[in-house]
Amino acid sequence: MDSLVKRRIILSVSALAGFLPVTLVFIWGALYFLAGTLGSSPIVWENLLVVLVPIAFSLFCLWACWKLYAISMATTPEVRHKRLLVMGVLGTILWGLPWAYLGRDFPTTIYIFLMPGLTAAVMLGMALSRQRSAVTRVQPDA
Repeated sequence: MDSLVKRRIILSVSALAGFLPVTLVFIWGALYFLAGTLGSSPIVWENLLVVLVPIAFSLFCLWACWKLYAISMATTPEVRHKRLLVMGVLGTILWGLPWAYLGRDFPTTIYIFLMPGLTAAVMLGMALSRQRSAVTRVQPDA
């Protein structure tokens, strides 16, 4: 089996284990909290902001994770907007810590909230390493 195929299988399994559970929790939680906020009798903008800011930040973190998965799956990865992706990975790690702490009574939730940041960090490292090796392969030594 080709090494790229092996790498893609490993990346896909990692994404299923690391990104999919928290993505499903996010979808359920966002709908639940939005419905609860909008369903309350007086709609107060402060209440809506308390819900929308964490949802927006979580959405940014999930975007960074899935974007890194897509970049890592490419034949020749090209990492554009590296600072934004690094901020997304760091945000994912830091955003997962309080959620893992809140769910510490259930050990599974610790893994659900910490895995996306760790998986995204590994995928970012792999993509940057593969991009660097592809550039050195293309450029002849001077």
